[in-house]
Amino acid sequence: MMNDNVISIKAFAEKNNISQQAVYKKIRRNSDRLNGHISKQNGKMMLDSFAQELLKPVDVNFTLSEKNKKLENLLTDKSVENEKLTVEHRQLGDIISENEVLIETLKSEISEKNTEIENLKNRVIELTDKALEIAELKNMLEELLTVLSENANSSMSKKLGNLFAGKR
Repeated sequence: MMNDNVISIKAFAEKNNISQQAVYKKIRRNSDRLNGHISKQNGKMMLDSFAQELLKPVDVNFTLSEKNKKLENLLTDKSVENEKLTVEHRQLGDIISENEVLIETLKSEISEKNTEIENLKNRVIELTDKALEIAELKNMLEELLTVLSENANSSMSKKLGNLFAGKR
């Protein structure tokens, strides 16, 4: 008993988001109940409204419910992951802030050390100049002592020589 609301198996499968193979399997399982509700038109198998209702997937809502449940679980997992990443982001932000303070402190210390090094370089130059002056004075004194030693015959020379030698 066919009516006007007939569609092909291909159209039925597309309408219900299932494969044609799934429709054919269900037809084979329900062949006795579908007798008289499936016809052929232009070489295509056609389903009347009774066959369509019988072959309609009954687990569509179950499948959608399962997909929804999986999506909710995925959303929960992603929310937990997002919260962990947010905490990690805050921790990294704190570490960055601490490191920036440390960098500024180290820059300040380096600047102080550079000033100290510059002062020490100047002091080394100053002491080097003094050492050169002392060396020149030493040479002059040695020359003077040599001259005085050569003129040791004079009493003044002897007195000066003794004075420079540390004798009185």
